[in-house]
Amino acid sequence: MQLVLPHRSRVAPQSFFLAASCPETAAPAEAGGLPRPSWLAFGFTAMTWRPGHSECRARLRWDELSVPCHVYRRTREEVLQVPNSLGFLLAWLCWPRAVEPSCCFLYLHGFPDQSLDHRKELSSYGQLRPTLPRRLAAQLLDARPEAAFAAFNFSGTPGSDASCPFRDKTVTQELSDTLAMISYLRERWPGLPIHVIGISTGAIVASLLRGVGAIGDITITTIAGLKNVQRGFCFDFDTVQQQAFDSDGECWKEFWLPRESLSNPPEAKFNVLGSNSGSEGSDSERWEKAHLPLAAAYREDFLKLDLSTAISAGTAPLLVLHGDRDRSVPLENGQELFEAAAHPKELLVLKGGDHLLRSSKTASKAGRAILDFTSKYPRGDTVDEH
Repeated sequence: MQLVLPHRSRVAPQSFFLAASCPETAAPAEAGGLPRPSWLAFGFTAMTWRPGHSECRARLRWDELSVPCHVYRRTREEVLQVPNSLGFLLAWLCWPRAVEPSCCFLYLHGFPDQSLDHRKELSSYGQLRPTLPRRLAAQLLDARPEAAFAAFNFSGTPGSDASCPFRDKTVTQELSDTLAMISYLRERWPGLPIHVIGISTGAIVASLLRGVGAIGDITITTIAGLKNVQRGFCFDFDTVQQQAFDSDGECWKEFWLPRESLSNPPEAKFNVLGSNSGSEGSDSERWEKAHLPLAAAYREDFLKLDLSTAISAGTAPLLVLHGDRDRSVPLENGQELFEAAAHPKELLVLKGGDHLLRSSKTASKAGRAILDFTSKYPRGDTVDEH
């Protein structure tokens, strides 16, 4: 297991404690007067703490953030507000300390989900939250120390909803958001090759990028992607939600949120009993299923997406990854996407992989496939003969 360290720009050196341990030595019972967390045990290489930014500022808390300690030592991290067509996107960027990045892996989250923690009251604000992007960032940056890794929350997603509430989300806007993020990265590092990794609805956005002209050097990896948008719409919305679009002009879409956070969208509705826990942890940390209103414009936009043209006409190198145990978007959807796509393209079926690649084994397989594929197309256009 790996323990990650805090965002550098938000923590002064004196505000965290670092203690080394190894399989031969036990972790200290306490550090700086703070009882060690229950998960800290043999085999960890480092641990860290800092004062939490919650309502109880005097209470110290343990943070588990985005980047493993061995990657943290040679990288810089930054939480950003990246401008887009509507306002700003909450973004996270990690890049090498010693050199300019040679490329950037750009992660696109699914729906309903988010890449980054939106809780401004906590020190984990802006850090990678889901397990998969954390694992991919660790693996890819470890193997490619000269690379950068970036992620952001799409418009309407908590953290990127100041100018666009969840109600007004569309996939077309998410494509615009992605182009804005790519533009930001290339303004910062001109000519930077971008290796896009999209999961689920993020894979749809990544596929649409293939149809964007003059986008420059990119590769595209889809995880749990599809070609048929009508089928995809039915995967995301049940019969009751589809009927609500017709009768009410909106539906209530499920979204996992921390119940007590002041940073949640004000329109979020939770079950009264709070029994639908989405993740483990204390009451203040538990993420539960809530519901947010979503306008029928999302449906109209989604069903007009021309995925077939984008993937068949585009020439950006395409890697299609799909778990054979994906029950949310079954494997045949990824195979259909691959068959319709123009070359260059590759398909890898991840044995045992579910929709979110929850197991470390399948996530690692995905990471290795991405590394191999992007080595063949380091600039997204030509095969590396070496």
